[in-house]
Amino acid sequence: MYYDENYVFFKKKVSFLTAMSTLVLLFLAGLVLQSITFFPLFQMLISIVLVLIAVIFNLTLGTPGFVVSSALVIFQIFIYLYRLFFSFRNSEDDNYYLQMAVMSLALIVMLRLFIRRINEKLETLRGRAETEYNRRIMSENASLTESATLRTSLIVKHDEQAAEAVTQSRINTTDTLTTLPGRDMVISHIDRLIDERILKSQSSLDAKASQHPIYVIYLSVIDSVRFKHNLGHRTIDLFIQCMAHRLREAADPKDLVGRIAGNEFVVVTSRDISEKDLFDYIKVLRSAMNENENSHVYSGYSQYPRDARFPGVLLNNAEAAMRSAIASSTYIESFTSIKSSEDSFLRKMEPAQRHEIFDAALEHDEIHMVYQPCMDEDHKVVGFEAFVRWNSPQYGMVDTRDFLNYAEKTGHIFRIGTIVFEIALEELKRINELSSETKMTINLSDMQLKNTDSMNEIISIIKRSECNTSNLILDIPEESLMTDFQNIRPIIEKIKDMGITLALDNFGRGYSSLNNIPLLPVSIVKLDGHFTADLSEDATSKLLTSSIIDLLSEIDISVDATGVETKDQFEALVNVGCAYFQGKYLCDPIADSDMKRWILDNMIK
Repeated sequence: MYYDENYVFFKKKVSFLTAMSTLVLLFLAGLVLQSITFFPLFQMLISIVLVLIAVIFNLTLGTPGFVVSSALVIFQIFIYLYRLFFSFRNSEDDNYYLQMAVMSLALIVMLRLFIRRINEKLETLRGRAETEYNRRIMSENASLTESATLRTSLIVKHDEQAAEAVTQSRINTTDTLTTLPGRDMVISHIDRLIDERILKSQSSLDAKASQHPIYVIYLSVIDSVRFKHNLGHRTIDLFIQCMAHRLREAADPKDLVGRIAGNEFVVVTSRDISEKDLFDYIKVLRSAMNENENSHVYSGYSQYPRDARFPGVLLNNAEAAMRSAIASSTYIESFTSIKSSEDSFLRKMEPAQRHEIFDAALEHDEIHMVYQPCMDEDHKVVGFEAFVRWNSPQYGMVDTRDFLNYAEKTGHIFRIGTIVFEIALEELKRINELSSETKMTINLSDMQLKNTDSMNEIISIIKRSECNTSNLILDIPEESLMTDFQNIRPIIEKIKDMGITLALDNFGRGYSSLNNIPLLPVSIVKLDGHFTADLSEDATSKLLTSSIIDLLSEIDISVDATGVETKDQFEALVNVGCAYFQGKYLCDPIADSDMKRWILDNMIK
């Protein structure tokens, strides 16, 4: 029931006035009865009742009661004085009644002083108790903060100033030794180039420029003489500074040159050059850095959008290609994450044809969903993750990464995202009818998060679905939260206010962002499958994963390992404290048409 504050105040005031009026009428009625009765004993009883009424006034009605009771007693004293000296009716008991009235006045005055003194003492004690309580709270908070700081350096304030400070520190990171941009600055630059390319693709006036690829070139200088003989840090620093200068001089002025770590550098270019021209360009860069016959420069490169759609992944892939070049001694390697891209029917189509085939796929309901179970260490299903699939009647099952890549280029990613949410939320409602605690995870792309209209439509779909939002988890790409958090903060806060859980997706794929996780409104971190692929065999990888899980548990963030493909990998993840698991070892994705039967067979007992 709703209560208006003014109504409550009015009701209390009426009650107060009613009580006071009742006591005043009783007091006056007593005086009248005492005046008209001729029985001394009855008159004495009435005097005692009047004293009690005055005391009740004083005890129950506070200062107003004290004022009114004092006025009534004084009025009573005047009546007795009048009857004693001026009335034709002289009673021998009037003197006693007068004395009793004076005593009553003295009593209520002393009682009032006593109550006031007691209140002052209580206020003093209350103030001391509150001060002591606040002191203890502050002491406990300080102790907890100090303890948490000693356990982990991850605890930072979740306020806007802290977030902005971390964002600025990431964006403005410059390598102090070479004055070249550092890793974070390189990633931010790649992210900006990708955003510009997407914007250009949506503008018919600049469609040609939107087709220019973005290349990330990763170079590593290995000087066997210097690095086999310890010539001191100063010599190594001079060597790295010399390599940085040579690389900057050889690179095109339009390209960004950065230093990642040690003797590893990166060049980012978005110029309109073919892959053959890029190969020649890398040879020029390598030649400039080859100081002598003992120096060897290995390189690898990746291309957007062929090899990756996110800046961190693009940089990671270029580094992987460079490592492959070192292993094979080929000096220049290309990374292609989607091997089928070269033969992809989408790649061979003109932009207009891609639009037509995507329109047809959506019109004929060729887009469908599959759901991968998420389990705990006891193989108990705690939720499902929704994945979109495209089964083309003409081309068969289309590679998911391939068709999502081109869906972003054509702008169909927003319509596909809407369909995914509508289908997955209806499935969540059906699942919760059978298992009320089971959760559903749905992925959000970077483009969706950056498009306000798309996100507002998704929020409307969630509200209309009337599903249990506490069972809904949204996967946010790590790249989005790390490079563009300030811009997507308003939409993230809207989602959180709806009671939806947020998960940091793809952790470990392209960023080293552990220190920033406490700033983010996420409750789950999902380890990328590539991050834990060698967990069962590589002691270093196992130690790193264990440390990350321990640190995240300190700030109450659960860890979900994706891409679990073998029993050894699963057992290794259990041993390091991982909470949830997804992958082929546990269960393949389930078609939407088989979901009900699968749940009844595997979850309902």
